[in-house]
Amino acid sequence: KPAPQPEVTPALLSMNGGQEFLGGIGSTLFEELIASGEIVKVKIGRRSFVTRASVEAYVARLVDESESRIAATV
Repeated sequence: KPAPQPEVTPALLSMNGGQEFLGGIGSTLFEELIASGEIVKVKIGRRSFVTRASVEAYVARLVDESESRIAATV
């Protein structure tokens, strides 16, 4: 019996996958985040993807900003 393969976390998300990762935001806002450089878009052939790392970093920045605002009001 072959050894089980470790689960691979994709480095890239489809455009729809990136939107879903961010709670199902709309395509207009998602494109604005890409245009502003908040999220990194790459192309392979004619397909567009966003990097998982940039989406996760964006979420981390949102959390940090939120925590900073909460701490400032206490």
